[in-house]
Amino acid sequence: MVSQTSHSGLRDRIITVRLTADEYQQVVNRATAAGQQQPAVYCRQRLLTRDRNRPTALSPTMLSEVRSLRMTLGRLGNSLNQIAHRLNQEEAVDVELIEETRELIEAIRTEVRDFHTTLK
Repeated sequence: MVSQTSHSGLRDRIITVRLTADEYQQVVNRATAAGQQQPAVYCRQRLLTRDRNRPTALSPTMLSEVRSLRMTLGRLGNSLNQIAHRLNQEEAVDVELIEETRELIEAIRTEVRDFHTTLK
């Protein structure tokens, strides 16, 4: 995180921003979702980070979504490896494995969609 302080190390500049009650609540909600209890700190972090499109920290909800997605991707990779191994051995691939792989692909699509919604 980039820290903007004066030469003395103290923050001594103020920017005044007026918000409607709804806008303020949105800021508070976003700060809380990002794990930040102070809206002003959250706003400063958002404004001063290099990538302004990403939150400075993943919220517990977002971390949970990422973990779930990684686990599902791991299961999909395992299924695809089993299929590839059997095909390389010129063995038949059973229908259940193919169906399980299809279900995992659909689960990943759903999880990615949900994660994208969480990021908005």
